[in-house]
Amino acid sequence: MTFVAASDEEFSFTGITHHMKRAERYEMGIAGEPTELRVVRACKGCVRWHVEVLGRAAHTAKPHEGIDAVKAARRLLDIYEEEMRRRTQTHPLLGPATLTCTAFEAGEGPNTLPARARLRFDYRYLPCEEGDAVWRSFAKLASDLAAIAPGIRIISEPPFTHSAAMDISEDASIVKLLSAVCANHGIDPASEGVPYGSDSTKMVTSGIETVIFGPGNIVQAHSLNEYVEIAQVTKAARMLVDVARRA
Repeated sequence: MTFVAASDEEFSFTGITHHMKRAERYEMGIAGEPTELRVVRACKGCVRWHVEVLGRAAHTAKPHEGIDAVKAARRLLDIYEEEMRRRTQTHPLLGPATLTCTAFEAGEGPNTLPARARLRFDYRYLPCEEGDAVWRSFAKLASDLAAIAPGIRIISEPPFTHSAAMDISEDASIVKLLSAVCANHGIDPASEGVPYGSDSTKMVTSGIETVIFGPGNIVQAHSLNEYVEIAQVTKAARMLVDVARRA
């Protein structure tokens, strides 16, 4: 058994990525996250990228002399929303993929037509999708808009975050083992899916069947009042000991 306290789980995953490059191989794995002691065998992937929209500045007294980057960015958001309406595929444990614009920066002076807008996107994708392919498809939509918008340039920057999705079988050894332990401790043994990511996907990508499991509720994560109930922590510890003994 190996315990890994991996750093950088939230952004570029350097801790688990470093460990997966080592020679050791494992039959199964458990990634600690707040699942309320339920077994999680599926999660969405995540790809994040920036889009730069470039127009031409002008005085707001003569806006017709410029090219409004904000207006073009609004059109891009509409195009992306329409694309998401077309993407109707869902996953039985995860639901549909989602796209969120998490930042929109634009503008210079109060009397200047914006010549630049910078947008940041977060796409949560399904196990049947691949992050780079997702990014390329949205980059093409941006390129298509630039081709028909006079004077507008749009740059879709390569992803700065890419975390894979996962969906391991409910018949996987670790799912069966941890589900049996859950049942023994009075917890619903049925496995679940979650929309957030974790280090588990890097282990699955490396060929290690891995589930997500731990005390606490994801609702409390990253909140001002982040906490985990002590009773769940101690119960999780006993359950993990049971897993180790049965493995």
